[in-house]
Amino acid sequence: MKKTLQDQECNKNHLVDHLLDLGIFKINGKQLYQATLQELIQAYQQYTIKPVHA
Repeated sequence: MKKTLQDQECNKNHLVDHLLDLGIFKINGKQLYQATLQELIQAYQQYTIKPVHA
C-alpha cells in the first residue's frame, strides 16, 4: 500500500518530535525539519536502539 504525502509528513513530524525530546536538534548540519525522512529514521534508530552485546 502506497503512503500518501500527508502520511509521510505526519511520520516525519513524529520523528522530529521524538528527536527533539532526546535533545537532538541537528542532523548532518541540518535543522531537523530540513532533513529527509530517511535521515530522520537513521538518526532515530542510532539514538534509540541499544546494541546487544554477546
